[in-house]
Amino acid sequence: MSHIRLTIESLSHEGRGIARHHGKTCFVSGALPGETVEAKLLHRKARLEEYETVSVVVPSPDRITAPCALYDRCGGCDLQHLDMGGQLAHKQVTLLELLHRQAGVQPECIELPVTSAPLGYRRRARFAVWLPKREGKPVLGFRERRGNKVIAVETCPVLEPALAHLPAALAKAVAAMALPQALGHVELSLSESTANHDSPVVLLRTVAAMPEADRRLWQLLAQSEKSYVFVQDTADGFECLHAPVQEAPGYCLPDFQLRIGYSGGDFLQANRVVNRELVKTAMAWLQPKPGERILDAFSGLGNFSLPMARLGADILGLEVSAAMVAQAEENALGNGLANAAFDVADLQAEDVRLPKGQWDAVVLDPPRTGAQALTQAIGKQKIPRVLYVSCNPATLARDARLFAEKGYTLDRLALVDMFPQTAHIEALALFCR
Repeated sequence: MSHIRLTIESLSHEGRGIARHHGKTCFVSGALPGETVEAKLLHRKARLEEYETVSVVVPSPDRITAPCALYDRCGGCDLQHLDMGGQLAHKQVTLLELLHRQAGVQPECIELPVTSAPLGYRRRARFAVWLPKREGKPVLGFRERRGNKVIAVETCPVLEPALAHLPAALAKAVAAMALPQALGHVELSLSESTANHDSPVVLLRTVAAMPEADRRLWQLLAQSEKSYVFVQDTADGFECLHAPVQEAPGYCLPDFQLRIGYSGGDFLQANRVVNRELVKTAMAWLQPKPGERILDAFSGLGNFSLPMARLGADILGLEVSAAMVAQAEENALGNGLANAAFDVADLQAEDVRLPKGQWDAVVLDPPRTGAQALTQAIGKQKIPRVLYVSCNPATLARDARLFAEKGYTLDRLALVDMFPQTAHIEALALFCR
């Protein structure tokens, strides 16, 4: 297929270049504003076309060489060709544009972004396993950028240094398995201890019972890497094949003297540095006080509940997962926080209602779908302060419009760069009546 030359005018919200061609809007992956590129057509629709950059004829001054050798193929990162200043500027503009256009709101105060180092930041990752239909070794890695093929990964520059080398060791173990067909995928995370010691955590998600020989194989890997290894091959949950220390996996929030435990399948924020700063900023904005009653919606493991409880407020955390509620209760107990309670609730239900009583504030940390019904319920009760932790600026803007209709102002806003090198945008917003 022939290539065409395009001049890039701007960046789309998801980080693709935007150009015009024969009256159509063209989205060009791998291109930056001000560039002239040679591009290959991927998809043609009635009003738009999608392209992939083949070569850069006139580069942007913001263009850099991607630090990862697999960048052109791997689907994990999509902005490594843009310097960090450009990445943050693009995300900030996108966030403000969505709030203005979709919600008609402007923050009273725009705070500095919450950031980390651009590389070596990620403390969790999920690896796919591909089994050749004919002869050949199994492949462990990430999905390709546009497709389902698995690209072999031996190291990853965005993983924390304690994890960066492990993909090669995991791939070697998968290739040595007697029954690799039993393996669905492999999850990797990093556990912290209060003694400032980090231990990798390997979780094996299986689709069939793992033979004893393979279980021994993974135990040997865990011993050599001083890591945890868990396997999920029964309906009962996760079995620990090896633990390098006595304590269960967890992560630390040193500013609040907390260690928060987690187990296989639990949601864990991917960026340790950003999460610590995010929690610290959230507490500074919300200022929980002894005697206040605060509702933590989508409370997870207690990432925000427990710091608020540490500052003296009475906390009720709500989460749809009974397993995570149980883990959060255990975390509160382990940290000596009797003023943090947790309960199971479906916060995405259309008829969702807030628990009875007077609430001084609500913390919202919803999934990408946002919290539309819950936002309306909060507005009806006229709760004074709402701290919204968003992982999707589009649903944040939708919910911000609902808050504005109920008499709230957007007092403070900060971009949260949880995933450098990607177009993913998170944010922290404080709404007040």
